[in-house]
Amino acid sequence: IQPDVVVVTSIASDHHRSFPTLLDTRDEKVKMIRALAADRVVLLNGDDPNVRWMASQTRARVVCFGLDPGNDVRATALREIEEGSEVEVHGLGEPRSVRTRFIGEHMVYPALAALAVASIDRVEMDGAVTRLAALPPATSRLEPIALANGATLVDDSYKASLESVLASLEAFSRRRAGRKVVVIGPVEDPPDSAGAVHREVGRR
Repeated sequence: IQPDVVVVTSIASDHHRSFPTLLDTRDEKVKMIRALAADRVVLLNGDDPNVRWMASQTRARVVCFGLDPGNDVRATALREIEEGSEVEVHGLGEPRSVRTRFIGEHMVYPALAALAVASIDRVEMDGAVTRLAALPPATSRLEPIALANGATLVDDSYKASLESVLASLEAFSRRRAGRKVVVIGPVEDPPDSAGAVHREVGRR
């Protein structure tokens, strides 16, 4: 049975060993999009060119989400707050201020996708926004943990692809703190030589 909605959030180097290039990964993931019937819906991250390209490969109804103005469902005015982030969401009826407990710009994308799916499934939007605001971060995915000495540990140890490490550093750079310490292990399945990838992480 086909799903009513399919969501594609990104094409990244996570599967580098099986798919050496991003185009190889794209060509594998697009198979599920091509298989969708015309009465289905596909949600695509319109800010990722490899994902947006999939809109030309399906008979299904396409809804694009992201930060760029050309998306059907889009977020503007991203603001980092102590407990997460806040954005204005457009394209789901009247503009709405949406707060989440997720840290970082990259976490806006799954939040937008979730609200878009809720809208397609005719979930009452005020309730969907309220429930999204209460949803905690997944374990070890930019999960803030208050320590006894008053410091906050932001645990992002679940996975360490190059993209997730760089996104975490970007998110961490925006957090307000008198002092910051970053502890980084090896990048998993690097898309280039390990030395080059870790030098890039060091520069960031």
